Amino acid sequence: GDVFASYVRRNGHGNPVPLTGPHRQYSFQAGKMTYAQSVVLDGERIGTISLQSGLSGFYRHLAFRALILPLSIIVSAAVAYLIISRLQKVVTGPVISLSGLMDAVSRDRDYSVRAIRETNDEIGSLVTGFNEMLAQIQERDVELEAHRKHLEGIVAERTSQLAGAYERLQRALDEMVETMAIIVEVKDPYTAGHQKRVAKLATALAAEMGLGPQEQNSIRIACLLHDIGKIQVPAEILSKP
Repeated sequence: GDVFASYVRRNGHGNPVPLTGPHRQYSFQAGKMTYAQSVVLDGERIGTISLQSGLSGFYRHLAFRALILPLSIIVSAAVAYLIISRLQKVVTGPVISLSGLMDAVSRDRDYSVRAIRETNDEIGSLVTGFNEMLAQIQERDVELEAHRKHLEGIVAERTSQLAGAYERLQRALDEMVETMAIIVEVKDPYTAGHQKRVAKLATALAAEMGLGPQEQNSIRIACLLHDIGKIQVPAEILSKP
């Protein structure tokens, strides 16, 4: 049929496409898209409306989308990296620092160190609780150290007192032994000095045998007193020629 009316936009060109098939059809050719729709009146087709559009704009839009997609991915990855870095600094940073401090405390047993609170969120509350726990442990250790030193002082004082008492008893024993030895010599002047010489000789033999100081002293005392029985013997018998 004849063209009843047509419109071509500026710088555009195109030819009407007659409808040869169904009432509606599409076609793509020569970089153009054509759409045709029949006009029906009282069941009779009286004409055709045909629209034709170039695909260059579509292709440009498609190329722009193809270019913007990888750029969007790159920008999104960069933004995600910045967000993760920020979260790592805010969230995981204090946790890692706290974990390192816990390892140091466990290794060195130094409860005077403290973690630095950098945030006011749950992580900050965790740091505060950890510091309070360290303070309690440190206070307990100070008290235990004070008790230990106090007990050491008491033990040292008691040990010194016992050592002094032992020395006094030892001196008293030595004086008593010396006195009894003198009594024996006065009782029997004929053997004066005999007990001391025996004690000296026996002590030297004990040292040569490898006996300890306590055993040597016991032998010395025994030798000094080995004639103690003379005290009960009458003097006229002891001095009898």
